[in-house]
Amino acid sequence: MKRILISAVLILVACSTLRATEALIFDEGGYNLYILIGDGDHGSTVAQVRFTPPGGKDWISVPREQLKIEKFDEDKQVLVMHFTNQTKKPELPPTFSFSAKKKNAVLSIEGKKIKSSFDWLAE
Repeated sequence: MKRILISAVLILVACSTLRATEALIFDEGGYNLYILIGDGDHGSTVAQVRFTPPGGKDWISVPREQLKIEKFDEDKQVLVMHFTNQTKKPELPPTFSFSAKKKNAVLSIEGKKIKSSFDWLAE
């Protein structure tokens, strides 16, 4: 009973501060980014990022504490973020930067710049 109560409280707290609204997807050069956008107390925010490398089968959740959102503006359709694999853990993605502006996106990873078109979903 205690576990159920704790779970219910955690779900209630999570739902009150962030509600998922949409996902943005980058898929180019074998790399995939799934960027979950949520509504927070101060407007839209990047809630979670998942990653798959070329040939990967499972999504890797990018640790939020190692992800820096430099700029995010849904209205202007701009997103700039950086992930740093500080401890070089092999189960995490390599260090990367991602930027999207309007219909163009660039993923910089492992010395490569992978350019692609990018679609911002309408709400």
